[in-house]
This record gives sequence, structure tokens and C-alpha cells, in this order.
Amino acid sequence: MDPESHDRAMATVSHVPTCFPCLLMELASREQEADQEHLPDSRRGFRDMTRIAASSPDMWLDIARENRAFIVERLKEYGQSVAWLLAVLEDGDDEALRTMFVDAAAAREELNGQIGDPVRGALQRVAAGPGRAGVISRITTAVGSIGINIEGHKHHAPARGETGILALKVLGEQSAAEASAHLRTLGYRATTGKV
Repeated sequence: MDPESHDRAMATVSHVPTCFPCLLMELASREQEADQEHLPDSRRGFRDMTRIAASSPDMWLDIARENRAFIVERLKEYGQSVAWLLAVLEDGDDEALRTMFVDAAAAREELNGQIGDPVRGALQRVAAGPGRAGVISRITTAVGSIGINIEGHKHHAPARGETGILALKVLGEQSAAEASAHLRTLGYRATTGKV
């Protein structure tokens, strides 16, 4: 894949979808200010949808800066989709609404069939020492260099003088084992475990 196609695709499947949980959390935060009683009882779907909002702000700021043009392009397209959905809801067009839900479910099932269900993947935990600038980038680049895709990640920041943890989710136990072995050859302490 050429770099431009890659950046456009990543804007669609990663970078723009990361913006939405942040906006949703902002909306939920305003709701919590108005109604302290009910928001803490968050349903699992809400927690799943907003999980990525807890990712590293600095990392996502860097990504947004680097891929700004394609993120803007995709957000404009999503904006058109949101405008369409608003019109459908305001018009009470239940048939169009149902078609959207049916098409989305079918597309998601097709995607599951192509890549497998990431929930059945393995969690790759990588321990990295404090004070090493760019360590997240080096670790993720190292895993990508051996052809393993990262499905998700979380950085557990260290307390002063302690070791931080970078948890990478990859699809499949074999991929996790290969990533772990490769990272150990680069001097990282790495362990694997089930999601």
C-alpha cells in the first residue's frame, strides 16, 4: 500500500473513530454535570465505545497533526452521514433507519469473517523503563516491522522511578508469542496473556 492510501485508510478506520469517543465523553461529562445520579451507571456498550478515549493524549495529538488532511476529509464525509441520519430520525423514516442497522450489522459480520474476532486475540504486555523518549513508538514500530498488526493498546504510566507498562493487543496467540520474542531480542521485558 502506498503511503497516501495508507494514511487515508488509517484516517477512516483508526484516527477519525478515535475522535468520536472523545466527543462522546465530552457530551457525557456535560450530562453528568446536569444529572449526577445516572451517568455513573454506564452500560457496557458505552464503556466499550469510549475505551479509546483513555488513550495517550500526546500520542493522538501527534497522529492528528501528522494525518490532519485525511482526518478532515473523512470527518466531512462522516458529517454528511450524521446529517443524513438526523434527517431520517426527524422525518420518522423507520424503514431507512432499519436498513442502516441491517446494512451495518451485515458489514460488521463480513469484517469478522475476513479478520477474525479480535476478542479472541491475545494481550501482549511489554514492560518499558521510564525516561526513554519515544519508547512507545519504537515498540509499536518493532512489532509492525515483523508484520504483526496491533488491534489496540494502553500505556500504564509509571510512578517516579518505576517501570511503565505498554499493553498491546494483537490477534492470536501465535502473533503475541512472535511479538514477545522479537521484543525480547531488542532488550524489552515482554510477557503474553489472554484478553
